[in-house]
Amino acid sequence: MKSYRTALIGLGINGENLIKHILQNEMFDLCAISEKSRTKCEQIHEQFNITSYDDSRQLILNEKPDIIILNLPNYLCGELIHTAAGIGCNIIKRPPLARDISEAQEWITATQKAKCVLALNCINRTKPITQKIINTIKNKTIGKVYLVSINYFTQFKGVFDWRGEPKLSGGGVLLEGVCDKIDLIKETMGLPNRVFAIKSDLCKKNSIPPYMTEDSCVVTMEYNDNVIANICCGWMAGTEKETISYYGTEGSIHATDSEFRLLNRQNEQIEYFTSDCNNIDLTISQLENFAGHLENPDLILNCCAKSYLETIALINTAYLSSITKSPEEPSKLISHL
Repeated sequence: MKSYRTALIGLGINGENLIKHILQNEMFDLCAISEKSRTKCEQIHEQFNITSYDDSRQLILNEKPDIIILNLPNYLCGELIHTAAGIGCNIIKRPPLARDISEAQEWITATQKAKCVLALNCINRTKPITQKIINTIKNKTIGKVYLVSINYFTQFKGVFDWRGEPKLSGGGVLLEGVCDKIDLIKETMGLPNRVFAIKSDLCKKNSIPPYMTEDSCVVTMEYNDNVIANICCGWMAGTEKETISYYGTEGSIHATDSEFRLLNRQNEQIEYFTSDCNNIDLTISQLENFAGHLENPDLILNCCAKSYLETIALINTAYLSSITKSPEEPSKLISHL
């Protein structure tokens, strides 16, 4: 089994824990890390004896790793992706894929021309609950789905910082908060015919510092056969809630991040499933799949960046609708790809 020289750019929330797991995995040789704080770099170097940089571009040019784990906000990724592609580095980055469809297409094109692989560490696709939902819909266990309802509310616990600036972030709760839920709708239902969205940043007056991205949003998707999917989301105050429901002609699905319930047409529970996932374990599994694909391209890459293009197009369509105040068609964006 080949061991790939790997670099971690950006520690994020679980960076040190991720380092420990990578060091224990024979598929990866962690050659360097990059973090903007020089003090943090020195701490990591002392703790793990890993070469550290406070300049990510210099890490790429000096170390020339086989794999780069890019754990940075999208506004910091562009130059690094082009630099990495220029010397043949493969990249797996944190979601969302990009701030908009044009940025996503630009990065995918650059890596494809360089014959590098660009992937997304979207662990939601590989969660047991997600797979349970996808398989149940695919097998038509609940008959014809006529309504999908997703509710996502959380209290944002960090500092908004770049997330409060539309040009840097690309969007607020819709892009950063429910991207994986929109991806699930796309995976199970396909692209809708029309999308209508309304967003608000009403709570910004009570925030220090203030922000200009949306803190709440409602999106309604209409399919050609009169099927409806609806998302209601927010991230400022109130009780945290995350629910996913699919209603079909023969039953329904009701799920959270850790529970799955299948009900029949009489509203009787016929299946119950729980899963307590460790996000680090799921991330390592994604990385192993990524490395396995590099060694054997016949191995299906379950986090290919190109497979997320339609998800970003769907989100872009919702943002466009919130501006035009009219339903918009995602197929128009997709047709330009």
